[in-house]
Amino acid sequence: MATKASLLSLLPFILLATQLASASIEEVCRKAAAGGRVNRGSCNKILRAAPGASAADDRGLAVIAGNLGAAHARATLPTINKLLRSAGPATKGPLQDCKELYGNAVDDLKSAAASARSNRFADANIRFSAAMDASATCEDGFSEKNVKSPLTAADSKLLLLATVGAAITHSGP
Repeated sequence: MATKASLLSLLPFILLATQLASASIEEVCRKAAAGGRVNRGSCNKILRAAPGASAADDRGLAVIAGNLGAAHARATLPTINKLLRSAGPATKGPLQDCKELYGNAVDDLKSAAASARSNRFADANIRFSAAMDASATCEDGFSEKNVKSPLTAADSKLLLLATVGAAITHSGP
């Protein structure tokens, strides 16, 4: 019986922690969307779905954004390889560039997550910013050839996750 009473007495603290974490996700997404490069609703949706995000502080959310971004970039590489097999002359060059950019983004985002985990926010911010540039550079390659990018959705998600991490680590949590 004492255990049940102890658990009930902790309930307000558990609820408060959940509310604070939700406020943290809200605040992070507000900061990330402030530059106009990402959608606040998409940010909320992705972070709220991530395991552990509802209880994470800003530093934890930066780590989650880095890990999610690295996983997304890694998962996009087979798609790029498949597109390369059937690419025409106008898309082959940009796809090859995107393949290299996404490979670098995997490394950058893994490094960003590790740096955020170790409270090295300036280092993390540099790596998140590099991943942001990768998504934009990938899109630019197709624009320069006047062809529609087959990677727009993937680039948008990479940009979102990198921007979330950069927004958190810009001034440190």
